[in-house]
Amino acid sequence: MVISEGMTDDGLVCKHCKKRFEDLHGLQTHLGIVRKNAESFEEIRKIDEERARVKKLWKEAWAEIKVKR
Repeated sequence: MVISEGMTDDGLVCKHCKKRFEDLHGLQTHLGIVRKNAESFEEIRKIDEERARVKKLWKEAWAEIKVKR
């Protein structure tokens, strides 16, 4: 599932582990699991930054969908 036609593949790669995902939901779920298993505060901070980036992508995608309707 591609939410936004203009979305690049870079937006669907976990910067933490370099794993690719087909959709934003899969990436968001992955980051939640990775954060739960994090061992240090520094690692948690980096994961939280990545989660913020994904949240921004979600907002951009939904804004684009609303404009098309």
